[in-house]
Amino acid sequence: MTDSNHPAKPGGKPRSWLMFFLRPVILIPTTLAVLFVGVALAYRSSRLAGIPPIDEIVDRETEGRIDIKPAQNAFTFYERAFRLIPATLDEEAVAKAVDALGTGEVEWDTVSPAAKRSLEKCEAVLAEWKLGTELEKGVEIQPADLEMWYMVETRKSRTISRLALLQSAQCLHEGNPEESWQWLRASFRFSRHLGNPGTLITRVIGAALHAMAREQFITWATHETVTTKHLQAALIDLR
Repeated sequence: MTDSNHPAKPGGKPRSWLMFFLRPVILIPTTLAVLFVGVALAYRSSRLAGIPPIDEIVDRETEGRIDIKPAQNAFTFYERAFRLIPATLDEEAVAKAVDALGTGEVEWDTVSPAAKRSLEKCEAVLAEWKLGTELEKGVEIQPADLEMWYMVETRKSRTISRLALLQSAQCLHEGNPEESWQWLRASFRFSRHLGNPGTLITRVIGAALHAMAREQFITWATHETVTTKHLQAALIDLR
């Protein structure tokens, strides 16, 4: 009688497990599988050998600082302008006025009195802000100081850009397309300063403000007081 746990030879003698696994039908596939896995592991180990530890690509302290003086930094003036925004400013009225003007179907005469009063309150704000737009560079925060928990101020940037567009609309209504364009140009430059360098959020904000100014530019370009000369100058500025 044979042991049920061991296969038996034809003569009745039990066969060992070693002899069972040494059969070609089992040994060959097993050997090929082991070789396949072993070659893959050996190749991977050879590729990883000698690779140094992964550190930061650049030294943030030495290479993460942009050399710029406060007087040459657009955000020096932007931050001053942000602090000058009146707490009583009717931001909702300003937003509605700019949205309506952007469609090209609303004239300055139909802008709400609340929006016009808000614009009058912010004359000093816009003057300070416009100084920043004339500068070449703007660095809101040094890359070396940028952390993932850095809070981005969106409301003031949006508000002051709307005020500039409202000022542009008023100048256009008063028959001064050149000054009107200067405020549009300032809005374009402000949108480009945001996020250069900065976070992904500030870049998105800059793109949104650029789109908002672009809508007003279409209204400006089709106004009866805007000549071919004005358009040519504007296109040069945009490039």
